[in-house]
Amino acid sequence: MVNKYIIAAILKVVLRGEGTKTANLTLRQIRQYLPLLLEYDFITETIYKITQKAILFLNLYDQLNGMM
Repeated sequence: MVNKYIIAAILKVVLRGEGTKTANLTLRQIRQYLPLLLEYDFITETIYKITQKAILFLNLYDQLNGMM
């Protein structure tokens, strides 16, 4: 099952340009989710830059979390 928290945490680290930080995730979690983020077209493979689609996801994610 896909964990939206993990996806959002990784994308926020990439967005801030903090590629060496792990967003309090294990290396196993990051290795598990990077291929998924590539498949979803949320990041690019070369440098792991965040895409516009991922920014939209993060905005929606933050809005939904704010409602809860």
